[in-house]
Amino acid sequence: MKLLNTIILTYTILLILSTPNFLSLKAQENGTGTATMPVQSSEGGFCKSMVETNGYECEDHNVTTKDGYILNVVRIPMGGCRDCRTRGNKSPVLLQHGVFVDGRSWLLLPPKQSLAFNLADNGYDVWLVNSRGTEYSEGHTSLKFDDPVIDYLLLSLSLYNA
Repeated sequence: MKLLNTIILTYTILLILSTPNFLSLKAQENGTGTATMPVQSSEGGFCKSMVETNGYECEDHNVTTKDGYILNVVRIPMGGCRDCRTRGNKSPVLLQHGVFVDGRSWLLLPPKQSLAFNLADNGYDVWLVNSRGTEYSEGHTSLKFDDPVIDYLLLSLSLYNA
């Protein structure tokens, strides 16, 4: 059974990696029949470039881990519907991205298809975490990002980012 699970997992990963649009942003229709790419710039932070452009409120937070890494955590406190009865009255939801991507992976689809935006629209307090080493979480209290000491193991990621 373990061998079968390993084969299925390996096949799934290879299938995903061989997909032409893997790790690329898909164009979104802007209502005029033409497609536009979402802003990818980190200028102005994650909120300005990925959330506020879609009409949602957003907060950028920096969290420092025990070993000094500064992680970016994004909060979408409510959905696009400002007068909804479900506005912010449900539990917080923490969305953690996978390997080789960052928190933007939850926002690549249009708002009606994005899990993060749909949760916010349904009254959940949505939090998106950017793990250490991603574009939005490259900070450290004492080390520079190109310092060899900054190379970390996945074990330290699980110990200090949990």
